[in-house]
Amino acid sequence: DRGELRIDRCSAAPVPTALICTHCQRTYPLEDGIPDLRVLSGDATEVEAKRHEIAVRDAEAYHLYDAIVGAYRTRLEKQVIFRSLDSLPGKLVLDLGCGTGRITQSLVQAQARVLGVDYSVGSLREALVKVGGWNRGLGVLAADATNAPLRDASFDVVVSSQVLEHIPSATLRRDFLATIS
Repeated sequence: DRGELRIDRCSAAPVPTALICTHCQRTYPLEDGIPDLRVLSGDATEVEAKRHEIAVRDAEAYHLYDAIVGAYRTRLEKQVIFRSLDSLPGKLVLDLGCGTGRITQSLVQAQARVLGVDYSVGSLREALVKVGGWNRGLGVLAADATNAPLRDASFDVVVSSQVLEHIPSATLRRDFLATIS
C-alpha cells in the first residue's frame, strides 16, 4: 500500500529483524540487514516462475552469474549505460534488477547514491561485497522489479540491465517498463 516503513524496535533481538508498514501494519523481514519487500505480482504461473528463479538464484546462480555474463559483455553494457547518463555525483540512482551489482559497482564509483533492487537476496549480498559493504553509497532492497514498492519520481536516474529476460510474461514486462517510465 506504499505506506511508510519503520524499524521494528519491539523485537527482543539485539539488531532489528523487521520493518513494519505504518499504514497496514504488515511486517517485512530484514535478512542480514536487507529489507525483504518481495510481494510477487502476476498470475499463479508467473508467481511460481518468479519463486523458482529466486530459489535458483539464492541457492547457487548468484555465485556464477558474473562469469556467465562475462567481463567483455559487462564492459560493453557499462559503456552503453554511462554514455547515456549525465554527471552522477550526488544523484539518487535506482538500479532495478541490480543482480550481483555488475553495473551497480560502477554507479557507486561514479559517486551516485544507489538503491539496488533485486528479488535475489543472495545476489544483493554479492552486490554489497562488490561495493565494499554498507555506507558506501549503496542501499539494497529485495523486491519484485515488476511491482517495486517505490514512490513515483523518487529517483534522478533509473538503470536496468539484463532484466527483461528474467520476467516471465509479456504482461509483467509491460508492468516493469511502466515502473521505470
